[in-house]
Amino acid sequence: PPDSAERADATSQAADLLVPLADREDDETLVWPSRVDLATCLRLQGRFDKALEAVEAFLASEPPAEAALALRAERIRIHLASKQLPQAISLATGDRPPVGRETADFDFACLETFAAAWKDASDRKDAEQAAGWMKRTSQASAQFADQHGPYWGRRAAALEAGLVGKTSAAADVGQLARAAENLYLSGELDAAAEQYASAGNQALAGGKPDQAFELIYKAAAIEHKRQRHPEAAKHFLAAAAADPKSARAGEAHLWGVYHTGQAARATTPVNLEPYAALLKQ
Repeated sequence: PPDSAERADATSQAADLLVPLADREDDETLVWPSRVDLATCLRLQGRFDKALEAVEAFLASEPPAEAALALRAERIRIHLASKQLPQAISLATGDRPPVGRETADFDFACLETFAAAWKDASDRKDAEQAAGWMKRTSQASAQFADQHGPYWGRRAAALEAGLVGKTSAAADVGQLARAAENLYLSGELDAAAEQYASAGNQALAGGKPDQAFELIYKAAAIEHKRQRHPEAAKHFLAAAAADPKSARAGEAHLWGVYHTGQAARATTPVNLEPYAALLKQ
């Protein structure tokens, strides 16, 4: 944890190993990763001025492109860690390299900055700025998987999901859906089903019944797999009602009937009235 003796000891040991490696200018394949890691160690130790000084010195030594991007990402994170958000924003919104897999870490540092700005504006109760940074975070996060692959897409979704529902700016449907997916992949199935249903209801309120159907159906599928009959029935029926014109609306309704019947069998005494009403419908 930050400020713990364990972190101080681990980063100090790492720095002791990295300093001589970072000085080996005869081995470019070793020296630049070591310099980036050394700057990271200094940041993790809380020695922000020293870390920034090291980054600037390394950047002045004309590093190869990949190392330069890693150092630029580290410079952003140093400013974030030292509570210098304006400086981090300036770096994250300035000149950007062409998108490519090698830029993933740098782009993620920029995304971390957008998320920090969103949280800061929300904490300050600045609704307009919070909404703006929320939109920018959402747009950047949504593109990550396509630009950098599933691993980075997953990390971007997790970062965004950590803020959804915890800030003053209302999340949009896309953010709620990505948060639900992240919860599902993390094994938090109760929260994932609730989030998918919430996203579906928001899509329905926004006049997008087809999107609402798909999202609520995902909530139903989670509960179906777990054989949670009352919850599955509720979501399947809600999906069918959200978009009755969907080609799968009948299927969703039938699954709702099935789970209602299974739930009825578990009641004492058995209550078949809801089941019979759905069969009639």
